[in-house]
Amino acid sequence: MRPVSFELAGLRDRFLFSDAFVVDDAYAGPRLVFVSTYYPDVGFDFAEALVTLDGVQLNLFDEIGRDEHEPMRAIVYGLGQLPVRAAHTLEVRFRGQTLSARLTPERPSGKTAFALATLFKDDWQTIETCYHHYKQQGVDRFYLFYNGLISKLSRPLFSAPEIVYGEWDFRYWLHDPTKKQHHAQAMFLTMARFRLLPQCTYLALVDLDEFLAVPGEPGVTVREHVENVDAETLTARMYWAEVRRPQSQRPRAASAPALDLNPADLSHVWANPRHEGDARMKTIYRNDFSGLCGVHKPKPPTDTEVSEALALYHLVNTVHGRHNQITPDATPVSLL
Repeated sequence: MRPVSFELAGLRDRFLFSDAFVVDDAYAGPRLVFVSTYYPDVGFDFAEALVTLDGVQLNLFDEIGRDEHEPMRAIVYGLGQLPVRAAHTLEVRFRGQTLSARLTPERPSGKTAFALATLFKDDWQTIETCYHHYKQQGVDRFYLFYNGLISKLSRPLFSAPEIVYGEWDFRYWLHDPTKKQHHAQAMFLTMARFRLLPQCTYLALVDLDEFLAVPGEPGVTVREHVENVDAETLTARMYWAEVRRPQSQRPRAASAPALDLNPADLSHVWANPRHEGDARMKTIYRNDFSGLCGVHKPKPPTDTEVSEALALYHLVNTVHGRHNQITPDATPVSLL
């Protein structure tokens, strides 16, 4: 999967939209969606854009967004009166620029799909371990988007029938003199909300080094727990964790290099007994969710249900190594 993006002329890393797609939403009907953002130094109004789909000019749209540190912005055109097609022809004109593209509508597969989506970069070697863990936990579709060009990687990515790879080649952070502002990740979450979630029953938004489990309910998978609770959004608190292989059950030094993780390593995970409170939580969304997805939990005004049984174990053995986060009283946990 590759995005249909519209970069603003003469403005590097500034986009009118980062993706455009037609999606058949079971709750909202067919829609044309543009994934955009709010920039600190560039402003634009979508009312200036001339948008046509299959030769029909579209004028009425909803702008759904929040202009903040994690900016979320979606421009949504309802397509209720337009005929259904196998592919649509899109044309967008804006301030002297023109983009033309063919869009194949995204439609639910008709099968129940408990899915996971993530944006990844340097931790791509963790994909196989992540895949095997979440397959055991009931995930049957993986949307894995690389923050760059897959062709530039040093070796092929792990492959499995349930994995759908995508590219999301946008600058990760925007920098100004006072702060860093989310760019690629915030737009990715907006895309996942409007493009991927309608194709799923539930969608978990977690990173490759984060492993959900239900430690308080032996034998219960993440999927079973989520489906039993059946909440619109279900959030798990995060516990720092690390792999300690049998030949050395001691904590690793703070400067230890990343392990080349493999699925068997998940049998040897130690975790802090205390979670990080409301910090670094991650959320699973049901397909009727109508709000915006934040990095950790839904954007206000949506509240979320925090599961006391669900845990998110964040491994420090990856390229993001944070071994100094492991406390002396860390204990073994079962992820299986």
